[in-house]
Amino acid sequence: VSRDSASALSDEESSVAKSRRRLPRSGLPGARRQLRFEADFRLLLYKHWTLEESMNHSAYFYGTLELHRDKGIRALKNFFATAGISPSAYKQLYSCMPWPVRKTIQDKFKEHGKGYGLSKDKMFLQQFVRDLGPLGDTKHALWLQEMSCSDAAHILLALLSFVPANLSGSRAELIPQIQGGRRDISAINEMEQQAMKDNFWRAFDTILCKDPASLRDGIAEAVEIARAVQSLGRFIKDTKAMHDSRLFRWCKVEQPPHIFRHHLAVRRLAVWLLHVLYVYRPKGEDAERPLLVIVRDQVRETYLCLGATPDGLADDRDEFGHHFRRVLRADKTLKYRYDFFDKSCIEVAVDDFDRFWDLLDDSA
Repeated sequence: VSRDSASALSDEESSVAKSRRRLPRSGLPGARRQLRFEADFRLLLYKHWTLEESMNHSAYFYGTLELHRDKGIRALKNFFATAGISPSAYKQLYSCMPWPVRKTIQDKFKEHGKGYGLSKDKMFLQQFVRDLGPLGDTKHALWLQEMSCSDAAHILLALLSFVPANLSGSRAELIPQIQGGRRDISAINEMEQQAMKDNFWRAFDTILCKDPASLRDGIAEAVEIARAVQSLGRFIKDTKAMHDSRLFRWCKVEQPPHIFRHHLAVRRLAVWLLHVLYVYRPKGEDAERPLLVIVRDQVRETYLCLGATPDGLADDRDEFGHHFRRVLRADKTLKYRYDFFDKSCIEVAVDDFDRFWDLLDDSA
């Protein structure tokens, strides 16, 4: 959400915001509530998904085991066999796994993970876990009685980055147009701002963890984005779409799924690529370098450019933000949008992108 749109709440919306802030923050009255801090798996939604799918969509395990390769898939199955986790267990939702497996699953990973290149300090993450109680839910398969802070963050980001169907490039008939058949950018901006506000309140209500139906929907959205990120990341790898410039790597996607119209989803993709292709790959592979992901927005007729820098190379200066600002100073005729809170993210008009790219390449 840009600064302008964040400050554009009407009086009525401000009243709604105040009333929502008075909502209880701790779930349903009478439910047993507890917050604990413990080491848990660095696995995406594993208690609300299957163990196999979670490992296939978690950057550390995907990158370390090289699950984009056939040998990586074989290694994963061998790991499960060595750890004594049967296919009927790792293909089940966590809540449906046999109790002895659930009880000892962390010990199994600690004991057998090292043989497959998995280290204890990276397999686990110290995090808060909230005991929500039954929440009045009669469907227990998704294990909604507790929620980790990392899973809550995935749900939150998925809901904030939701793109409604009427703003999807695949539904061109729903996109507002002006005379001559051109896109009505002003109307699109208004629709996007409204979608951002709707996403915010939906995420706000869900993350209160009061309503099991909202949590189930949030988990479904998080799973959809995780699958889209992994699928597009694999496509970029398989088609050798990653390129090198002097100071950073880059890739360009001309026809992405509509989920990647939102910059938060593109940020997820950039971090995923950085982790699975470089940071978490077995030693001896390519060195870590900054990464620029360029995604075409078919609705706005722009390119969204988003940079990600490995933790080991990051400093106080925003490297890509620095390059972007140098380009904008060099050519003041470029049509662009640069009002994101994330200054390593910029949107450039399709017609001006070649000039932008030439200047960026010279800047780097």
